[in-house]
Formats: sequence, C-alpha cells, structure tokens
Amino acid sequence: MFKPILQTILDESSGALGVFLLGDDGIVIEQVRADSDSAEEQLALVVELAAGIKGIRQTAEVLEAGNLNNVVIRYEKLTLLVHVLSAEYFVVLLLPPEAVSGKGTYLLKREAPRLRAGLNEEI
Repeated sequence: MFKPILQTILDESSGALGVFLLGDDGIVIEQVRADSDSAEEQLALVVELAAGIKGIRQTAEVLEAGNLNNVVIRYEKLTLLVHVLSAEYFVVLLLPPEAVSGKGTYLLKREAPRLRAGLNEEI
C-alpha cells in the first residue's frame, strides 16, 4: 500500500537516496531505496532518528510551541527531510548533500494525505 507512494516520492526527487515511513518507536513500516550499497547505514540512521524526533516533540510540548511539522537535518554527506504525518508516524526522504531540498519538501507534503489515509486504514 505505501510502497507505490514512497516510490513516487523517490522517483520525482532528483538524486534521492531513499524514502522511509516509520513510527516514532523506530519501526520502519515501509521503505524504498535508489541504491542498496548503503542500505544498512541508511536504515540505522533513520531508525535512530526516531528517538531524536521524539525528543524534539517533547521539547516543543514543554515550550508550548505547537505540533512538529517538518525537520531538515543537513550532514556533510547527507540531507534528511522529515515530514510528520501524525503523533506516531513520519516519513523521511534522504538526499545527497548537493540536492535541492525544496522539491523533496513539496513531494513529502503533497503525498502526506495519501500516507495518512493509508495509516488510518491500517489502524
């Protein structure tokens, strides 16, 4: 159900490395990747990201900043775009550092309603 949506994001994001749908517990629900050479490293990074997202949400709650919507993390060798779908789920797009993240952000936002609908059907 989710794989075609994630594949669309991957295909339309120039140079994207992977797209992951996961819960805030770090469990990956679905994933698609452009390259399997660094699959284990990508997966480990995304799974560990869940704890960071949970921490950011807790801090926002304490500060009464409102709900978390998006996070962009730029490393020297990788960019991660995070789009929050609900209190329990989010989607992550991995890009090379030289990629323009605007289109990826747009694609995540565009496909978010379809992902949410699928998650609601699964629950």
